[in-house]
Amino acid sequence: MKSLLVVTVFLFSAYTFATGPSEEFMSVSEQEKEMELISKNIRKKYWRSGHEDVNSYSNFVSKAKLEEHLDPSNRYESDLYDDEVAQLYTCNFSKSCELYLVSVSGSYWGGYGESAHFILLYTKSGKHFEISHTVYAE
Repeated sequence: MKSLLVVTVFLFSAYTFATGPSEEFMSVSEQEKEMELISKNIRKKYWRSGHEDVNSYSNFVSKAKLEEHLDPSNRYESDLYDDEVAQLYTCNFSKSCELYLVSVSGSYWGGYGESAHFILLYTKSGKHFEISHTVYAE
């Protein structure tokens, strides 16, 4: 009986170490579906707050695109804080985080505005975090 227990424990341990730890990440199609839902919810916030002609599009953000957006020569209505920029770079270099940008435009009482919503999508947990700023407002 002891030998059966030892063999069972050995086989279980061997199988566990051979397969490695479970690292289930979101697939690209799952990420796209999640980003569609996130974009829809952002647009819904704008519609509910009284904006009209609300439009949005989302893109995956590479390191080059992130640096282009954060270029100091770009003039935005509101800039990102240093800790927010650090979070964006941290996500961009992380294995379990994908960075997306949802750009939203719309009109409000005759004015027009654009905003950028960076979505930090954690592909292991399926959770996301949003960092936003105003790009243009009139």
